Amino acid sequence: MKNIIYISLLLISYLSNGQNGILNDSILKPGIYLTVDQIVNNRPIPAPNLIFEKDSVHTMVNWKNKDIYIYHLKISWQQAEQTTKQGGILGFCDGENVYLSSTFKKSDRGRSFYKAEQICHFLYYEGISLVYINSRPDPFDNSSHYSQSIVDLNKKELNIDVNNSKFKKIISDNPKLLDEFKNDDDKSTVYKEYLKNYCNE
Repeated sequence: MKNIIYISLLLISYLSNGQNGILNDSILKPGIYLTVDQIVNNRPIPAPNLIFEKDSVHTMVNWKNKDIYIYHLKISWQQAEQTTKQGGILGFCDGENVYLSSTFKKSDRGRSFYKAEQICHFLYYEGISLVYINSRPDPFDNSSHYSQSIVDLNKKELNIDVNNSKFKKIISDNPKLLDEFKNDDDKSTVYKEYLKNYCNE
C-alpha cells in the first residue's frame, strides 16, 4: 500500500549508506525524520509521495506583527499511529528543504512543522510553541508564542524554543560575541543574526 510507513523502513534508514551526512551531502534525501540522528546523517525514513500544506499564523515579535508559515504534513491515521510509537515525527524533507517541529511533547509531533535554514553547522527555524488546552495543542491559540529553535548538527543537539540562557551556551566559546549578546536589549529576537556572526568568526 502506497505511502504507508513500516517499522522495517526505520531499520533500513539506519543501515543504508549515508556516512557523509547532511553537512556534506549535496542532495537532501526526502522522507520523514523521527530522530535528530536521521537529520544529521541525511537518512530519513523513505516516504513516497509526501504531501504537505502551507498555512500561516499571526504572532507578535518585539511588539510587531509577524507571519509564521506552518507546514502540515498529510499522513494517514495508520502512519500517525505507527510514528507515534517511535516517538512522533520530528520533521520531514521534501528533497529541497527541511521542516521541523517546535513541539516538546513527542506524542504531539507530526501536527505542524516549520522550514529550517542551515547556518553553517546549525539548522535554525522560527515557529510557534504550542499552548496545551485539555492536553491538546492549539497552534492558533492567542496565548501560543513565537519561538526560535536550533539544531546543532555537530553535537546532534535539538534545542526547541531557545531562550537567552540556552543561546549563551551555544555561543559560549566566543567570548567577544557572548559579551555583545549579553549587552543587547533585543537579544531574544535576533538569535539568527548572532548565529550568523558566530559562524563567520
